[in-house]
This record gives sequence, C-alpha cells and structure tokens, in this order.
Amino acid sequence: LNKNIDANVYKIGLTEQLNFYRFETLWMALNQDNHRKYMSYEPAQQADQLRGIATQHILKMLDACGLRLQPDERLMVALQRVRPTETMFKNQRMLAFGAEIVVNAELPNLVGIGKSAARGFGTLRKL
Repeated sequence: LNKNIDANVYKIGLTEQLNFYRFETLWMALNQDNHRKYMSYEPAQQADQLRGIATQHILKMLDACGLRLQPDERLMVALQRVRPTETMFKNQRMLAFGAEIVVNAELPNLVGIGKSAARGFGTLRKL
C-alpha cells in the first residue's frame, strides 16, 4: 500500500527555438463538426485544418497553465508524419492521429492535448 509521487518543475512557454514532440498516444483532434469538414477536404486542406486544431489545443493547454500570449507573440505549429488511424472510444469508431509536432514553445513532457487528454489521448513526448 505504498504510493510514490514525483514532483517536477517544467519550463513552459514560448521559445526562440523550435521544439520537437511526438504523440505517444493517439491524438483525438476532431469533434463531430470538424470531422465532417475534414472528410470533405482535399489533403492540403486537411493538413491546414489539423495544424489549426493543434495550435488551438496547445494554446488551451498554455492558458490552463496561466500563460497567455501577448499581442506581439505568435505560436507557430507544424505537424509532421501525420498518420490517421481509427480507434474505438465509448463504443464509437473515432478518427485519431499519430504525428510529430514542431512548435516554438516549451511544453511539459507527457502533457496531453486534444479531446479526451484526461483519458490518455494526445500525450506528447519531447524528442
């Protein structure tokens, strides 16, 4: 009946250099509305949509940590090696993604972003 708690301090926020992360677990990027749009788009539009969603997910995570961008600051996000995959979630087939992210921000290792991050989806690991 032992428990171990690790306390870590992470630097978080915008950086001058680019940082590389990989999704260790599937990223659930799409809700019902943007799933329909995603399926109707050409590949280039799909990539743009996912990049925009990833940007919003990271901004929400930063906001939850009490960090808000100044008007002159800009979060830059690029997705690489995106792999769409079907997964089951609550007895429903869902489209999820494996990918790598390049971002001008320092994020905590093993932070989760996106839908159902609290359930283990969208976990990022720094490369």
